[in-house]
Amino acid sequence: MFDVITRKEYWDWLNELEPEAKYRGFLRRTRRNLALRRYGFGMGDEHTLKTIQDAYVYTRLRKEKGKKILEAGGGNSRVLRLLRKANECWLVDKFEGMGNGPLRRPFLGGVKIVEDYLGEFNPILRAGYFDTLFSISVVEHIPLDYLDAFFRDCVRVLKPGGRMIHAIDTYIYDPADRQNPELQEMMERTKCYLAYADRPDLGIRLVRPPQVDANLVFSCRYASQPDNVLYKWQQGFATIKREIAQMVSFKAEWIKV
Repeated sequence: MFDVITRKEYWDWLNELEPEAKYRGFLRRTRRNLALRRYGFGMGDEHTLKTIQDAYVYTRLRKEKGKKILEAGGGNSRVLRLLRKANECWLVDKFEGMGNGPLRRPFLGGVKIVEDYLGEFNPILRAGYFDTLFSISVVEHIPLDYLDAFFRDCVRVLKPGGRMIHAIDTYIYDPADRQNPELQEMMERTKCYLAYADRPDLGIRLVRPPQVDANLVFSCRYASQPDNVLYKWQQGFATIKREIAQMVSFKAEWIKV
């Protein structure tokens, strides 16, 4: 699986999760309690791309019991809080603020934390140990020259038959803006991701063939980052891509064969 999350998929996931919710507006969260409220996904009261990505990953894992699950770069993890009672949950992160992540080690009772990055081949993360590995808004921050080490380490820690699930931010553009240099950067990253679609040498393949390629352009079907969130980001660091592009998320799932 390598495709862009659509609005309908997101809405279907919300409908799937809604019967489990114990309070109205179950995707709300406050800065104070982070994800402590049930299903408090996202980056504030409004729904954001992280809200969408959380719903994607959580619906894939919510029924797991007794599994060993590792999140890469999860910071103050929202999803692991919901999985930890029924599973052995681990988090690997250096807490260096990458991608606006936390600078301090969070308190996540019941979650084993390793202060490192995947790609460093930390022996604490044992080879062939985990049933599932996932990340949310992490892969797009990995330098391209480090991507191979990241994927190799992901494969190393997974059991045979284990799954690797990544929700990956990307900007996509209208066809008229194909020659924009920042679009070229996004296309190059997508090509690099797809280079791992089927890698017998690493023992991984996508669970289904990719549905998009590096020539991807925006579709109104896609779930995207709200404009008010992009505006807030633009105030801190202005870039033309926020004016002429939409930020969406890849959903990508591999299996270790």
